[in-house]
Amino acid sequence: MDYIAEIKGMTDEELRATCMLAVAHCVTDEMLDFSMPPYWIEILKEIYGRGWAGDNQEIIAEKLVEAATTC
Repeated sequence: MDYIAEIKGMTDEELRATCMLAVAHCVTDEMLDFSMPPYWIEILKEIYGRGWAGDNQEIIAEKLVEAATTC
C-alpha cells in the first residue's frame, strides 16, 4: 500500500483526525506505563480544550475520563 500517497491525499480535517487518534493511542501507552510522564495526556487535553476534536470530541472526552481514573 502506498501510504505516502494516502497521507498526502488527506484533507486537513482527515489529517487532523488521524493525528488526534495517534495522540489518543500515545495516551493509552502512558496509562499502561506509570513511569512515563503525562505528556500526551496534556496534549490531548489541549486539543480538547481548543475545540480541535471535531468529530472525535466524544472519543477524546472518553479517553480523558479514562486517563483521569487510570493515571
